[in-house]
Amino acid sequence: MSIINRFTNILQNAVEALAPQASSIEEFTFHWKRITNYYIESADEKEPVSRTNIPAHLQQMLDILIAEELELIEEFGSAENQTGPCLEHLLHQNILETLTTFGRGDTPPGMKQQVLYFATTLLGKIKQPLLPHVNVHKPVIKLVAICGEVMAAPTEKEEVHFLCVVCSKIKLDPYQVNFFVQTPTLPNIKRKSPNAIEQIAEELDDISTKESKRDEFLLAEGLLNLTKSPDQKIAVKACEGLMLLVGLPEAKASKTLVENTQLANFICSLPLTLDPADVESTEAKWGLDSYSAKEDKQAFTGKRQLRSFLSFLDFIDTLIEESHRVIGSTLAKAIKLHVFDKVLKDLLLATNENTALSITAVLTKTVQDCKSQFIIQQITQFMLGEEANAPEKKNDENGNNVRQTLITRCDHISDELAITTLRLFEVLLHKTDKLAIENLISRNLVSRGYVAPVDKSIETEDEPISEASNSAAAEPEFEWDDSDVIPKTNPIIKKEPEITAEQLADPKKRLEHMVNLFLGVVPENLRSSYEQEELGHEQYLRDAHTAFRDGLKKTKRYNWPAKVDQSVEPNSDEFFPGSFTSMLMNKLSRVLDQPYDINLQVTSVVSRFCLVPHVYLTEYALDPLITPKSSSQTLYSTLQNVVKVLETRAARIPNFRDKLVSTRKRLIGMEQDFDNPEHRTLLEGVIVLEEFCKEVAAVAFVKHHAASSGIENLTV
Repeated sequence: MSIINRFTNILQNAVEALAPQASSIEEFTFHWKRITNYYIESADEKEPVSRTNIPAHLQQMLDILIAEELELIEEFGSAENQTGPCLEHLLHQNILETLTTFGRGDTPPGMKQQVLYFATTLLGKIKQPLLPHVNVHKPVIKLVAICGEVMAAPTEKEEVHFLCVVCSKIKLDPYQVNFFVQTPTLPNIKRKSPNAIEQIAEELDDISTKESKRDEFLLAEGLLNLTKSPDQKIAVKACEGLMLLVGLPEAKASKTLVENTQLANFICSLPLTLDPADVESTEAKWGLDSYSAKEDKQAFTGKRQLRSFLSFLDFIDTLIEESHRVIGSTLAKAIKLHVFDKVLKDLLLATNENTALSITAVLTKTVQDCKSQFIIQQITQFMLGEEANAPEKKNDENGNNVRQTLITRCDHISDELAITTLRLFEVLLHKTDKLAIENLISRNLVSRGYVAPVDKSIETEDEPISEASNSAAAEPEFEWDDSDVIPKTNPIIKKEPEITAEQLADPKKRLEHMVNLFLGVVPENLRSSYEQEELGHEQYLRDAHTAFRDGLKKTKRYNWPAKVDQSVEPNSDEFFPGSFTSMLMNKLSRVLDQPYDINLQVTSVVSRFCLVPHVYLTEYALDPLITPKSSSQTLYSTLQNVVKVLETRAARIPNFRDKLVSTRKRLIGMEQDFDNPEHRTLLEGVIVLEEFCKEVAAVAFVKHHAASSGIENLTV
């Protein structure tokens, strides 16, 4: 600006100060004329707007409009349906449209920032609805189109605030979203149509399979682009704007949100050499994902990319949780299509061990961190296939290839990949998703094919029932307290008298006997903790009670059977428990020959398996009193077979008991760890087996006690 122009402005401002007080409309039109005169008189298009009086005049116009509305509120009690002369002038003279033209051209330089600020303040401060006015929503749409166009633009702050204000206004009146949709193919949604959401969800299902233009919902696209901003505050603000949009009944908006999601890009950017332990320990929440250069130098390779993925995953998860349930479900389906099926699947099924290991760990972390049931359902379908009601057949090659690959990898030659895949299944079972439980477990159990058919030609008498084929086992006896799930006293190793069939008719006696059978699986002479038998039981019981109670809450709506249908007679066909259950029982049967880390993970998965609140699973895994088919591999029969092998092998090892006790002390840090002690794998396997039997006994007690006492059904 020249010295003469500056002097002229100073002189004119002085004249304005001395002039008589003008009316508000006169002041408003005066300031607007001063702005338009600049474009007529100015010859320097490169002069920044900050060196002109335009910002001051725009601010004066805003102040006048806000003051005018306050006067209307004082006079009429509300500004609704009351428009003052200044606002009327702004609407009728199409002032916002003219300003938008100046802003889109960014003339003078910096004008875009000023116009965005003006529009943001106007929409945010004026209480009466402005968007329905054609001379407001048309220029607003044009401003929306220029937001998020340039990465790290100097106007990002103004852009994201403007978009968020527009979103907040639409949230108040969702019908206004139709102003921002740029396609004639949208359904005509009426404001109070009860079926609008469902119609849109159906349309979104159709749309997701077709090619589409990218300019359908620029409001969402602008916010999505701003979520990629290197400025964390801008990115978080953009995410907040998207949160306002997800509840809107608008199919194209939902489609755009999914198609432009960065999840797929984040997955592609992950290094394929991530350590599962590093993935497990990494935490990130959207809006809180600050990461310094110092941390980057100290962290493992790929931590920044992993945190970015987890942070955006948390945002998408929250986004779907906050959205309307029908739209949320449809969004999750699109996430499966665009992210899991198109990107993650090939990486997960890769033959390269490092790639498979890294992506399996990332998938496990994804399942673990997601709260939205919609996403969990879609991940389950991705892993296991669509809903399957028919029992799984042995050696069925027509199943889901992801499912088959993951189950097979639990027996992989690489212990690390096997452990990571088992951990994935443990986390999935912990989510207690209906499809996961039915697909992996219950569909092969509901026929009760694991129970031997009753030979009705044989008359049974009320004879004593011994300790289920393991005469060497000593059974701990509990003192029960019906008022609580936890027994009053810890179990004490004590020989229990033989029990009769008549006594088993008493639910309490039957429960005691079943629990004691599990506690007595490992014979006394092969136990390492006989002197400290009271340790650990109460904690196992408390953990089982908490986990089972949580599972009941999750399965309440599944409509699973409340009790085993005893009228269904088992057939004589060979029983197949399903490839997943069969794999678990086979892994458990090798507990004496597998590395310690493998055994810990296997028993952890089986424990989670046992906690699932399904009555047929409970009978199959936790009722040692059923008579299984000779070909059936139940949990109890598997443990018995392991102990038979153990007795034979232990007899060949001198001082076996002392070595076992020493191994326990070494594992808990009471003794020095030697590099490769003799019979290390076997001894560590016995310790795991011993503790696992206690854990299973606790689960059996909690589930059977809940059923027999009426505290809760095994399913709700």
